[in-house]
Amino acid sequence: ILIQFPNHPTYHIKANITKVLLTKSDKLMKNLILLKEHHHEFGNVVGACHVDDGIRESIVILSKDGSLVEQGSWERKLDGDDWFRVTFVDPQIVCLSRKGAIVSVQPESGEWELVGEFDNGILDGKWSPDAEVLALITLTESEDGNKNGVLLTMSAEFDVLGEIVLEAFDACAQVSIEWRPDGTLLAVNSLETSDNVRRIRIYQRESLALNSVGRSEDGSGKVVPNLQEPLAWASGGCSNLIASVQRKSKRTQQVVFF
Repeated sequence: ILIQFPNHPTYHIKANITKVLLTKSDKLMKNLILLKEHHHEFGNVVGACHVDDGIRESIVILSKDGSLVEQGSWERKLDGDDWFRVTFVDPQIVCLSRKGAIVSVQPESGEWELVGEFDNGILDGKWSPDAEVLALITLTESEDGNKNGVLLTMSAEFDVLGEIVLEAFDACAQVSIEWRPDGTLLAVNSLETSDNVRRIRIYQRESLALNSVGRSEDGSGKVVPNLQEPLAWASGGCSNLIASVQRKSKRTQQVVFF
């Protein structure tokens, strides 16, 4: 696992069934230095976060089954499974589960508490680069029994800042969220039931006002066909560039940019 934390070295986590090696390197990926070796039996590692509260610095690793480990210090097991995101939101660690749970963890002890839960799960969720706004997608059930997608933004205190219904949202398809590096915009890649076509929609940070929709580069106004779920927003001087993947044939895929 290769992890780049803003304003910190690149961390490499080599995970197998019994061992995690933590190393760092410079931007050129040279001169790897072994920082610490920690033995632990992991399941499916889904993420890690860099914790730095001004007093202590560490790496916390999350597995899909809810195993949460701070290197060489504490180990905890969160309730349930299908965990997918761990983020340091000073002064706490926040974990998200696709089953709908949001958990707050104390970095110094590993003690945790359930701070919220969505009955219909969390399809995807990601904190803004400044860790002040959480964007997530869940489902809501209408009176006729159909499920609609809902995009929410929440503060670090878990107060709802904005909420919109995603039109013609396919509740069974994968969805992804990505933030612009400056945190002013967020992108949602989702499949729409009206025409069975994926679209990348760009929203404002807190109000969730629609900013734009990704379309073909030939100026025709058509959406790009056969988009896949992956989504990434370029950093640095290329923050107007969004990348995704387009399926060209059964065996061929290509990276596309918006």
